[in-house]
Amino acid sequence: MATTLLSSICLLVGANNSAPVPGITIQASYFQLYTKDRSLCPPVRDNEVLFYLYTQANADNPKQLKINDEGLFRSSKIDFNKPTKFFVHGFLESYKSDDAQQTKKAYLDKEDCNMILVDAKVLYAGINYLAAANNVQAVGKYVATFVDYLVSKGMPISSLELIGMSLGGQTVGIIGAHVKSGRVPKILAYDPAGPLFNGYPEDKRLDKSDADFVIVIHTNWLQNGYFLPCGHVDFWINNTPLSQPGCSISQVTRRKPGNIPEIVFCSHFFSWRTGKFALYHPTAFPARKCDSYKSYKKGACNGNDLQYVGDKVKATASGNYYATVGKEIYS
Repeated sequence: MATTLLSSICLLVGANNSAPVPGITIQASYFQLYTKDRSLCPPVRDNEVLFYLYTQANADNPKQLKINDEGLFRSSKIDFNKPTKFFVHGFLESYKSDDAQQTKKAYLDKEDCNMILVDAKVLYAGINYLAAANNVQAVGKYVATFVDYLVSKGMPISSLELIGMSLGGQTVGIIGAHVKSGRVPKILAYDPAGPLFNGYPEDKRLDKSDADFVIVIHTNWLQNGYFLPCGHVDFWINNTPLSQPGCSISQVTRRKPGNIPEIVFCSHFFSWRTGKFALYHPTAFPARKCDSYKSYKKGACNGNDLQYVGDKVKATASGNYYATVGKEIYS
């Protein structure tokens, strides 16, 4: 009876089909008339989560890939002799958003790799954050199926890295937990989403069991980000979990006039911007293993393990690391 009722509700709101939902982009944020909740109306449809492949040979013109689409796979000319990296965007975003596009550019500038941007804008659209957050499980499992498909086509699981921002930072954990073809070597999460995920059990969010090595960069942990350690290495940036450098309304307005999402999420976005800057400058942000930012600033941890914020952390590292990052990341 309950299943029949739920199916009827899904049918009534159109959430059980693949028909497009009217949507609009406002100031780089994507909104829909209503959000499909795939936790209530599974499964994910092929047109709701898309995959775009970039390489150094097509850094600005992506090739689309789909699960079990042999024609698209062959025409993409993906090269599994190169590392493969996935990036998953956050709430209100798409694969065209700044975090996805600038992260893609930085990786391709520094490394000859396959860069796959996941586009989940239909399921991570506004205005309903609750539905978008509920969709993380479904999106993560769907992407995991795509990873398994690529492995079946010859991708070594050992060459894989999963990267995500905000809701994407939680999604990469679900992907890692549900890949069936092997163990994901590395996850890099930029300020994984906190609202609704704070207090979730580990199987519903990112945690260090989701990959061999999980790196997390926290910048807005008392507002939009997850507020506890959740990786093998957790970087805590500055002592300003609510407002990072360069994130006052006047500063954001000068950089991006009239951009409301940048004003609201600047300190949240500070995480991926720090990671992007670190790709170009790997030793820019030294971090010390420590018990608090206060102890770190006092120099009480100067003899402790030193790592650099970003993607190139030594696999032997573990624990909480503290670092100071300034407005140079906007350059």
